[in-house]
Amino acid sequence: MIDREEIFREIWPGQDEDAANRSFKVSLNSLLKTIEPHRKAREESYFIRRNGSFYGINPDAVFQLDTILFEEWVTEGLTEKDPFQAKGAAGEGFEAV
Repeated sequence: MIDREEIFREIWPGQDEDAANRSFKVSLNSLLKTIEPHRKAREESYFIRRNGSFYGINPDAVFQLDTILFEEWVTEGLTEKDPFQAKGAAGEGFEAV
């Protein structure tokens, strides 16, 4: 878990605390709407955990980064000897993002 003040310093180092707090609230709200579009207002997030002023990612949450999938598929496509298989693997990579 990371303290909100530390998040402010890392992401908005030049902003005063009030401005950083506003930016944080807007960003967190946008993040929650993106990763949990059906979550009701004021309902606790499954993915983002909060404990007082500390925030973190739920360690039990299962998620997958499309950038990792992209890299894996494109690498497979580049190393594949069969042109048809190479095209298929590279195509999967581009569909992942």
